[in-house]
Amino acid sequence: LIKNDIDHIMKQASSSANERDMLIEKRDQLMRDDIKKQAAFEEECIKIEEEIATRIKALEKSIADSATNVVPHLNVPTDVTNGSQSNTTDGQDIAQMRDTLASLDKQISETKAGMLDNERKVRTYEAHFTELRRVSGAS
Repeated sequence: LIKNDIDHIMKQASSSANERDMLIEKRDQLMRDDIKKQAAFEEECIKIEEEIATRIKALEKSIADSATNVVPHLNVPTDVTNGSQSNTTDGQDIAQMRDTLASLDKQISETKAGMLDNERKVRTYEAHFTELRRVSGAS
């Protein structure tokens, strides 16, 4: 009778140990998966940061180029004969300035749209990252 009880207890202990081992393996696999997801998320965040930095540099360059193109047109030549400024401006210069401004407006709109899209992606990734941390129990 005692031998049967001991055998029964040993079988339960063995079963419990096997179940515990399976649960530990499952937990470890979930943790490995979470680490992979977190690494992918962080990689995507880095890509987004780089894209934002690239767009900012492009915007800065565009503004600098536009300023370089517009500033010479803003200088009104001085009439040598009477020392006053000449009010005559070539129609082509005005048309070119309008084209430049239109191009800049388009670039600014595209850059703003891209930045808004990137901000939306960052918020989404931050939410996913927070959820990953919550699920994985990381602080």
